[in-house]
Amino acid sequence: MTIMKEEPVVFESKGKNCFGVFHWSKPKAPMIIMVHGFTGTKLGSSAGLFVNVANELTKKGFNVFRYDSRGSGDSKGIFEDQNLTTCIEDFKAAIDFVSKKTKSPIGAIGHSRGGEVVIIQASKDKRIKCISCWSTAGVGTWKLELDELGQEDFYYWKGFKITKKNVMDMMSYDPVEYVRKVKVPILFIHGTKDDAVDPIYSKDLYEAAISIKEFSLIEGADHIFFRAEDQKILTDLNVRWFKKHLS
Repeated sequence: MTIMKEEPVVFESKGKNCFGVFHWSKPKAPMIIMVHGFTGTKLGSSAGLFVNVANELTKKGFNVFRYDSRGSGDSKGIFEDQNLTTCIEDFKAAIDFVSKKTKSPIGAIGHSRGGEVVIIQASKDKRIKCISCWSTAGVGTWKLELDELGQEDFYYWKGFKITKKNVMDMMSYDPVEYVRKVKVPILFIHGTKDDAVDPIYSKDLYEAAISIKEFSLIEGADHIFFRAEDQKILTDLNVRWFKKHLS
């Protein structure tokens, strides 16, 4: 019988408290960790993407953990100090924390920059058994941010301070190089109407991957899969993927 309950928790990453939420289904069910993207939170987006998908995955018998990286949402720190390096550190800390809670196999979902985080950590962390990458960013994504900065050291976007230092950090990682080292199954999903991250980045990652892999385009979907019908397709793809490769 499925239990389905939420448990808010706090874990530590590099001396900072990070806030997360478990969605519990069954004690020994596979665990899926959700990693948000640039300027995102554990909610996933204004459309509550992570909450909606986490609830559906729980109904299907998975346990789920979603959290805020340092400087995002309810976690400590400031956004200005957040970059790809710190997000990778936070993801590892989340895995460490989750691993103390359950001995079940661990999978991961990453959205946008979170897809990069998941790929990079999965390339070196044997605890991750299966991953799903949504609207995954690439070096070219951050090149556009660098162009936006121009000669400035920072600019503000919707209240977020975007610094050249952190954009350069994110450009220093090429997920295509790391995906070639990933040995676990990888699902890539992208919307055809994504105007934040070009679907070509997911296609490039798919073509570079050497493990079991799949690539799905959702016709008409935007970067955050805002429409209910897009979220349903996204959820169904993930349920099938994790039931096949993580259960």
